[in-house]
Amino acid sequence: MERNVLITGSASGLGYQAARLFAERGYRVFAGVRRAEDADKVARLHAGITPVLLDVADPAQVAAAAEQVDRACGPAGLAVLINAAGSILYGPIEYTSRAEAAALFEVLTFGPFELSNRMLPALKRFSSRGAGRAKVLNVISWASLDANPFVGFYAAAKAALLRLTQAQNLELARFGVDAVAVVPGMMKTPFVTKAEGTIGQVMARLAPQARDDYGAGLSQMASMSRGAGQNPLAASPEKVARELLAIAEKRRPKHQYNLGYDTALVRFLNFALPSWLLKAAKMSLFGLNRRPDRRAPVAVTAS
Repeated sequence: MERNVLITGSASGLGYQAARLFAERGYRVFAGVRRAEDADKVARLHAGITPVLLDVADPAQVAAAAEQVDRACGPAGLAVLINAAGSILYGPIEYTSRAEAAALFEVLTFGPFELSNRMLPALKRFSSRGAGRAKVLNVISWASLDANPFVGFYAAAKAALLRLTQAQNLELARFGVDAVAVVPGMMKTPFVTKAEGTIGQVMARLAPQARDDYGAGLSQMASMSRGAGQNPLAASPEKVARELLAIAEKRRPKHQYNLGYDTALVRFLNFALPSWLLKAAKMSLFGLNRRPDRRAPVAVTAS
């Protein structure tokens, strides 16, 4: 039986490992990548992998890639769509521009939503064959279950995708398509291993007043991220990719899978601890207990 899968974010990390594992399992893999050099790298992984240029933040490219994959799948349809493309945005909400926030939502929320819609005809064709239910696996993050300083827009975008996935699960079930939220904890991906340098770049771009107000907290976050790649709670991308493969092959999957000890810990702490204690702990952890400079803010005047 021919089984096709489309995986976004296949150039590195989770998407890269998922492309390899699904191909080794016998799937025909369409691996979404943003750059031609990444396409060559992914193609060398396995003969069953077909790279597809796909930047989920580019609506025109999403439309073109969806048409290409739909045509290639033919009557067999698409068995699995995995929205694994990622991005991150660090910084205080006060000093984040609308354009920066919108760009993040394009990758983490609107891109997956649009690609899922465009691939629905192929997903429905697979289900109509009677060989099983098609799957849309949206990779979320435990950040969708919690809120922390300096990653507010990331948490918001992931939380939005979580709720969209839950709604998709209800809307698409009667068509034989299961939308599943996969919520992994920390992973040893480039986003984690490069976090300290990325936060440093954010701090360098901040205005002096912003550094005065938030520099200590950002420095604390950078310090905590330094050893994140060696954190025993951080899973390897390959381990999470194996979980994706197992979920994709379940006959009747759950609507949500929370993976990792750290995800379980976050859920427990948010359930067991009073909100005032959680707030106090986070403010202390991120160095936000220091009183800000009491200088009066500059008034904004109309021209």
